[in-house]
Amino acid sequence: MPNSLFLPESSPDNASHSEREVFQALQSTLGPGWTVFSSVHWTSRNSKGKFRDGEADFILFHPTYGLLVLEVKGGGIEFDQASGHWFTVPSGEEPRKLNRSPFTQARSNLYSVIKILRRRTGEQNLTFSWGYGVVFPNVVDLASLTNQHPQAPEGIVACATDLAFLGEWCEQLARGWMRHEPDYFEDLGAHRAMMVREESTSMDSVVSFLQETLCPKVSLPTSFDLREGIAQERKEIMRLSVAQCKVLSPLERNRRLAVRGGAGTGKTLLALQRALRFARLGTPTLLTCFNRVLAESMLATAKAGLKVSGDEWALENEILKVQTLPDYVAGIVLGDLEKSVDQDAEFWRTLPETFAAWCDKNGLPDEFALGAILLDEGQDFGPAWWKVLPRLLQHPEDDFLWVFFDNNQAIYAAGLGEDAREFLPGAVEVDLNENFRNTKEIHAEFQKYHDGEKQRALGPAGRVPERVTVGDAVGDPNVLEVIGELVERLVDQDGIAADNIAVLTPSRSASALFVEKLGRFPTQTSGKLKAGSVIVETIHSFKGQESQVVVLAEMNLAPENQADRLRYVAMSRAVHHLVLVE
Repeated sequence: MPNSLFLPESSPDNASHSEREVFQALQSTLGPGWTVFSSVHWTSRNSKGKFRDGEADFILFHPTYGLLVLEVKGGGIEFDQASGHWFTVPSGEEPRKLNRSPFTQARSNLYSVIKILRRRTGEQNLTFSWGYGVVFPNVVDLASLTNQHPQAPEGIVACATDLAFLGEWCEQLARGWMRHEPDYFEDLGAHRAMMVREESTSMDSVVSFLQETLCPKVSLPTSFDLREGIAQERKEIMRLSVAQCKVLSPLERNRRLAVRGGAGTGKTLLALQRALRFARLGTPTLLTCFNRVLAESMLATAKAGLKVSGDEWALENEILKVQTLPDYVAGIVLGDLEKSVDQDAEFWRTLPETFAAWCDKNGLPDEFALGAILLDEGQDFGPAWWKVLPRLLQHPEDDFLWVFFDNNQAIYAAGLGEDAREFLPGAVEVDLNENFRNTKEIHAEFQKYHDGEKQRALGPAGRVPERVTVGDAVGDPNVLEVIGELVERLVDQDGIAADNIAVLTPSRSASALFVEKLGRFPTQTSGKLKAGSVIVETIHSFKGQESQVVVLAEMNLAPENQADRLRYVAMSRAVHHLVLVE
C-alpha cells in the first residue's frame, strides 16, 4: 500500500490556524493508502440556475475505508438551547454565532461532494462507503457534547486529545459509517433511491478520479498561434521596457554605481540608455563589456538610437565609444587596434598588467581619457581588470563608473561576489529583481538554475518551453537532422522569421551545428545579422543578447561544473519561446 498523498502537499496559505493543526496531525498519524484533499472549494448551480459556493476543510479517501469529509472548527464550542444556535468561542473573545451546526455543515458538504462525484461519473450508486466527522482541535473535553447532543455521538467528533491519534480516529470513523445503516440525508431533501450505498470495495482507480475531480490540473495556453502570441507579448514587453528606463533616474548623480540584477532585469538596456545620455551631454563615454559579439550588438543599438535623436555626431566624433574593454585597452597599448589580431593568448591574458606598466611609462593619452564608463556584464572580469578601470578616467575620484552584473552568468571569471565594494569603493549598490524581458513560463524554467534571491517575472504568461528528444525522431536521427526539421517547422508552420531563431550550444569545436545550413535555411553567427538566416552560436558568445526563439542543444558537451550556469544563460536569452533539444 503506498504512503498517504496530500493535495496540496502543504497546508494552503489561507488555511486557519486550527486547519493547519489538523493538517499536521493527519500528516503525522495517517496510515498508508490515504489521499487527503485540503481546503476544497467548488461552485455548483441548482435547478433554477442559481450559483452556490461550497467548501470542505478536508476530504479523505482510502480504497478500503471509503470517503470521509471532515469539518474543522477552532476555539471553544457552545450550543444555546433557547435559540438553537451554535457558537465558536475564540480564546479571550466573545462567542461568535455560526451559521449552522458544524455537524449539519459537515453532512451538507458530504452530500455536495457525493452529488459532484455522481455527476462526473454518471452513476447513481458509488461503490465505496462515505461519511463525515467534525474536529475541534482546541477543545479538550467532549463529554458534555457527546453525552447530551443527538448530532454528536461518541466517535463522530474529535478534539485536541485525539490529534496525536487522528489517523487511527479516521479509520474508526470510516468503519463506523461502514457498519451502520446509510444516512439518507432526508432533512436535506435527498431522494432515498439516490443515496443507496454499496459495500466498500478496494478500488485504486477512484484515487485518480478524485484527483481529477477535486484537484484538477489546469493548463491554459495564451495562444496556439506562436506568431500571433509573440506579437501580443512584444507589445507588453515594450511597455515594460519603457518603464524600466526610469529605474535609475533618482541615482544619476552617483559617481560609483553597482547594479546587480538577474537575467532579463534590463541591465544592458539601462547601461545603453545611460551611455547615450552621457554622450549627448558631451561626456567622453565608454560603453563596454567582455564579449565582442555583445559589444557589436550594443554598438548597432546605439547607432540606431542616436540616429533617431539626430545625435550621430557622438559616435562620429568618438564622444561615445562602444567596444570590449580588452579591445579598448589593446588599442591604447598597441597604438592601433588592428594589430591586436596578431597577438597570442598570452598577450590577452597579461594585458591588464601590460597596460599598467605602459601607463606608468607613457601616461594616458588625452584622446583615451574618459568621463564615464558603463561596464556591462561586470561579472566577466577578473580582479586585474578592476585595477585598469580607474586609470581610464580623466578624474578617477569624480568621473562616472557604473557596473552592471549578474553572478549567475559568471562563465568567464569568478564573478564579483556578493557585492562590489572591493572593486568599487564607495559605490551605491542597486538590486534589480523584476524580469520584464522574458515570458513568465521561460522565466520559471531558467530560475531553476538561479542562485540567490528569486526574481519576480512581470512579463506576459507565454507558453511552456517545448522539449524535443533526439531519440524520438524516425529512423536513425542525429541532432543536426532534428534541429533542421525543427527550424523548418518554426518558420513554415509557426511563422517565425529565420533570423529570429537562435540555436545555442555550449561548444564550438565539438558541436555538429556550425554548418552552412539548418534544414534549408542558411546560418550565421550573432552580431551583424542578416535577414533569412538562422543564428547558430555558442552560449558564451550569445551572452547578453536575446532572440524571440532560442533552441538549446548539445548540453551533453558542457563541462559538468558549468552546466547549470550555461543553462541559465542560454534559456534566459529566449524572449518568447524556448525549445530544449535533449
